[in-house]
Amino acid sequence: MASADLNDVICSICRDIHTDPVNLQCGHIFCWDCMDNLLNTQEEYGLYSCPECKVEFKESPALQIKLRKSPVSEELETMIFCTYCIYPTVCAVKFCALCEAFLCSDHLTVHTKSAEHVLSEPCTIRQSKKCSIHKKVLQYYCTEDNVSICEVCCNGEHRGHQTEDLPKATTKQKLKNALEDLTTMNAETDARVQNLQQHLKNVHEKANDAAEKVTSMLLYTRTQLEDLEKRILSEILTQREKMSHSVSGLIQNLEIKRSDRLRKISRIGEVYKMANPMSILENQELYQDNICSFVEEDQAKVSKLLLSRIGRLDEVLITLTLHLGFQNIMTSVKRDSDMEEPTGILLDINTAGHSVHVSGDRKTASRSEVNLQRTEMPQRFQGCQVLSTTSFSSGRHYWEMETSKWTWKIGVCYPSMDRRGSASNIGNNMKSWCLTRWYNTNQYRATHNSEDIKIDLETACHQFGIYLDYDAGQLSFYALCNPIRHLHTFSAAFTEPLHAAFWVWGFSMLYKEIWVRITRYEKF
Repeated sequence: MASADLNDVICSICRDIHTDPVNLQCGHIFCWDCMDNLLNTQEEYGLYSCPECKVEFKESPALQIKLRKSPVSEELETMIFCTYCIYPTVCAVKFCALCEAFLCSDHLTVHTKSAEHVLSEPCTIRQSKKCSIHKKVLQYYCTEDNVSICEVCCNGEHRGHQTEDLPKATTKQKLKNALEDLTTMNAETDARVQNLQQHLKNVHEKANDAAEKVTSMLLYTRTQLEDLEKRILSEILTQREKMSHSVSGLIQNLEIKRSDRLRKISRIGEVYKMANPMSILENQELYQDNICSFVEEDQAKVSKLLLSRIGRLDEVLITLTLHLGFQNIMTSVKRDSDMEEPTGILLDINTAGHSVHVSGDRKTASRSEVNLQRTEMPQRFQGCQVLSTTSFSSGRHYWEMETSKWTWKIGVCYPSMDRRGSASNIGNNMKSWCLTRWYNTNQYRATHNSEDIKIDLETACHQFGIYLDYDAGQLSFYALCNPIRHLHTFSAAFTEPLHAAFWVWGFSMLYKEIWVRITRYEKF
């Protein structure tokens, strides 16, 4: 709009205020003399064009004295401005019949002091701007007193003052106002750009810090895993060497026994070949006890050695070393990442409806086949719903849910939410936000105040994560499938503590298959 205003008052050929302005068919405005001289020059080449937009004309274009008005100028013409103000946007509030002048609130003061000045609404008639003292047309503007004056004023009380032609002064003021507006807009734009650049810088710094932290954490984790691997492999190697030594000793002992047997076999063979039977009998009696005792002694030693020396690989020790190593690593990672140890989310039985069964560990809510007829109390829901005992009034929280394939709702709500009627179901009012699954489908809905946002998953998912940043006013739902998918984020200015809320519903034939379970909770 600023460029259009400048084109209305400044000739783009001479770069001065229009003198006898005319406009071409394309709408651009020039001084009569400037345009006439240009067309005479172009006539020599037989080609006519607008110096502003370069549009070409087959013949010398007709110069239209009547200016094309923009919607803004037409609107301004319907308005009535103060006679004495140089600022064209200062509207008149009264008309003085004596002075034949339109008055703004500032110039109205003098005219209210005398009954001669008859005032009326400014919309009654449009008059030429005249001097209130000399009844002459205002032709000049006194830059020292900042007031429009007539020719008599110029030679009278304003003699010696610096004056300008009123149209020129008005145009200059208009340009000055436009320049000031554009300068202000540029300053505001610069400020916004600086804010955005600072925000971008902060984002980059936080991203770099997070990347460095993750890299350092993963490097630490890899180092710890490598150390754990070395310890476990060293333990396995130690046990292997120990068992190898035992087995080698046993093999060596058995080899010795085997050599003894071979020697005895050779001697018995020699005796067996002797011609004297009595000699054979004597030798047989001689060696019979030795052979039997040797066999019995050898079998006993072998069994004992197999049990005591060889043994088995201590897999329990290896497993414990592995698990404890993982636990220590995770403890260090959580400590370095400022992640607090989980405190757990438990279901509040006092809020559970009569058709909601709560498990013994208070982690699972399921649809009951029978009415449990619990004791009535103000906080108990009449529907298939239960809240957590834990409430969140600040900070960041994350918990995971495992769900059945049938209808359920998981989310959060204020403790002041109604406990009776359809409006008491989470998602059906202004005080709750939830994710809903309907029947055995992959269609989900993010619901608040009974307004649904449909979400479709390509594959079935039965594990979900809920992230709550109370101070930032954000509640996000994630499908913990492969890969993990962000489902929806609610934004709200939370005004009460929030409780985790769970709703289970369905037909009687499906009651056993309708449940939700809290599997993990962490506070950041």
